[in-house]
Amino acid sequence: MKKFGLATQIFAALVLGIVVGALFHGNETVMAILVPIGDIFIHLIKMIVIPIVMAALVVSIAGVGDLKKLGKLGGKTLLYFEIVTTIAIVIGLLSANLFHPGSGLDTSDLEKVIFQNMKKQRRRLEAVALEKRFLILFLKMYLNQWLKRIYYRLSSFLFYSA
Repeated sequence: MKKFGLATQIFAALVLGIVVGALFHGNETVMAILVPIGDIFIHLIKMIVIPIVMAALVVSIAGVGDLKKLGKLGGKTLLYFEIVTTIAIVIGLLSANLFHPGSGLDTSDLEKVIFQNMKKQRRRLEAVALEKRFLILFLKMYLNQWLKRIYYRLSSFLFYSA
């Protein structure tokens, strides 16, 4: 049996996601089932990104070896970051001044729309079983706090170790 490569698997998952989304768009029952699965997936992705970045930084710094080369590499990295950030800011400011996003937006009934969305979310949550509510609360409260703690600890570690 032939194994598929990573790019093929990602593309197949993308197409499958589009098909499932198109087939079940607006179906509250299916959304009540798939939304917690998607939330779990997103939280797991968030949980794995920081350790991967940290490991990549440690391995790349250890691989440089010479402190002089490390300083040059750090300087080039900061220069690249500043240049790309400046280009992104300029593009954002130019496009905002050119296209004026949100200029035709009617905000008179904004409160009503927000209230309707809150009612929909409440109905959705009421439709979810009690066990799934605890799972959602666990994911939103415990894992988010855990991820924030890890992020802030690693951020301060990277800041002070640089």
